[in-house]
Formats: sequence, structure tokens, C-alpha cells
Amino acid sequence: MYFAFTYDLRKDLPFLTLVVTHAGLALIWLGRRRSRRLLTWAGISCYPLAVALCLLLQNVL
Repeated sequence: MYFAFTYDLRKDLPFLTLVVTHAGLALIWLGRRRSRRLLTWAGISCYPLAVALCLLLQNVL
């Protein structure tokens, strides 16, 4: 987020990454609270997904 605003880069990709990582954090929290491993692993997998989305879309768009 800092680099996007400081160096006048695209602002939509950092926001997309922010949304995906916070959704992953919510899934981890719900999975741990309800003792559901599948939700926890889905939340953990959101972090590499967010990085991959940001890197791929940066090169494509």
C-alpha cells in the first residue's frame, strides 16, 4: 500500500491483496474457533493466493 501511493503505482492490486489476506485471516479465525481444519487451511491458502494474484496481475495489466 505504501509503495502504491508513494510511487504512484496501481492502487487496485494492493487493495485486492488486502481484501484477500483479511478474508484469509477471517477464515483462519473461524476455522480455529469452530475446530474446522478445512476452514483453517483455506484461510492459510489465501496468503499465497494473494501474492500470486498481485504478481500475476501486475505483469498482465
